[in-house]
Amino acid sequence: MDTRTQGTSDYYVWEVEGQPVEIHLHLDVVDRLAPEIMRGFGAVPKRGAEVGGVLLGTIEPGDRTIVRIEDFEPVACDYKRGPSYLLTEDDSEAFEDVCARWQPEESEQTYAVGYYRSHTRDGLTLGS
Repeated sequence: MDTRTQGTSDYYVWEVEGQPVEIHLHLDVVDRLAPEIMRGFGAVPKRGAEVGGVLLGTIEPGDRTIVRIEDFEPVACDYKRGPSYLLTEDDSEAFEDVCARWQPEESEQTYAVGYYRSHTRDGLTLGS
């Protein structure tokens, strides 16, 4: 995994070696996600709870596809299975509703490009 911000000062850039894709995560999104994630940590004593939702942005195809993440929409979880972000049937329906609302359309410049899920382990990781 290679990361950089050089040349893209408003974005954290994540590249996977050997893959023709770059993820450009706007730093403002990181700043606004932090309180959402901290809310989850405060939801369950000692361990905290995971949170998640839908990532919004654009996909620019090319020799290297660029996925730009410009915003997000949290999707609540009722934590019936503990503090992990494991969706129940009702939670999954709400998640699908958010995804449906953010489908690509010519009139929409931002659409669903992925999802996020925090974790309660040490460190920051991005996964594919």
